[in-house]
Amino acid sequence: MDRTKENKDVQHLEGAQDGPQVIAEIRIVPPRNRHEEILEEYNHCALCGTELLFTHVTNFVYMSVDEEAHCPSCSVRTIKQEHKLH
Repeated sequence: MDRTKENKDVQHLEGAQDGPQVIAEIRIVPPRNRHEEILEEYNHCALCGTELLFTHVTNFVYMSVDEEAHCPSCSVRTIKQEHKLH
């Protein structure tokens, strides 16, 4: 190999090390507990992640509450439950 070419390669490598270089970046995110994960899944749309809008209708004759949730972004109805009041 030609000496001048070898010296140019070495100079090029030395010039690249003028400042600090980032090789890898590691971000440590604290783990969420299961309770937070369940609330996140329950309150947000599974398709787009938008916060759901809830409506509640109380029926005092049958002692129940009808709960419905829908996504304002994609118009998907995700939750329809009846809760008994006892």
